[in-house]
Amino acid sequence: MEELRVTGQRLRAFRIGAGLSAEDLADKLRVSRATIYRLESAGVARLDMVRRIADLLNVSIAALLGSEVEYIKTALVYFERLRQIEAQVDWSFVAFGPVSYLLTSDEYDIMLRQSLLDRIPASEPDPAGARTAIRKLMRILASRKHDFSQRRPRISNLLSISDLREFARWGLSGPDDYRPGHTAFADAARRELELIIRLIEHPPLGIQIGVSREYLPTTSFNILRGPAETTVTVSPFRLGPRPNVRQGVATISAARDAVRLYSELADDLWSTAAMGREAADLLRKEVLAASG
Repeated sequence: MEELRVTGQRLRAFRIGAGLSAEDLADKLRVSRATIYRLESAGVARLDMVRRIADLLNVSIAALLGSEVEYIKTALVYFERLRQIEAQVDWSFVAFGPVSYLLTSDEYDIMLRQSLLDRIPASEPDPAGARTAIRKLMRILASRKHDFSQRRPRISNLLSISDLREFARWGLSGPDDYRPGHTAFADAARRELELIIRLIEHPPLGIQIGVSREYLPTTSFNILRGPAETTVTVSPFRLGPRPNVRQGVATISAARDAVRLYSELADDLWSTAAMGREAADLLRKEVLAASG
């Protein structure tokens, strides 16, 4: 009964989001206003009514029923699922800083592995287990790169200039974690940025990189389009500056609403991004030069 009642709560939220009053929705469904209030308080039990409401409010049945979303609380599971999905897609949009992992160099892997090991807290009750998890994660990431190099699906990668500035100055360490011994990683970060500039100026077939002056959303997201369906992943797990593979909850969904809303967000962000020579000059002048 609780699950049924929650569908009524979702109905109310979607109705309000669509800008409809209870009376408006009742008119469109050709039912009484009292019926709408009852559905919102007790839930929608009949499947034919669920379909009618979903179509009218332009949401999926799954969204109305609260299904079609994977909730993932470990980086290992998330990146393995991402690898599985990537293996089936022919295009992906990546809002992920400082650059899509699939486009990074082998040197980046060395930097990332060391940074993850450095970030194991002293209070970690099982440091050996944490190191093992990092080794497993790096194997998964290596498999992602290998699969990408074999298949070469198209990628549109949106970068944030603020992320790139931080990366140029500190590498994968944040200012709070930076230590003198990390100078080599800062130098490696500059080489990675030079690689990004080359990819922008001379993009391989199917690779597009845009640079945004705006701050990207605090969680990364991917839109992955395959022949059968389009999937959206949203993740707090970071492989960029101040990497995080320890805490958070990621989501994976093929629900129509998720795909539509994140596609609209991607279009908005992409429409204002610098491309080509403009983007390369921006990185040289405002990132590399500014970092010294």
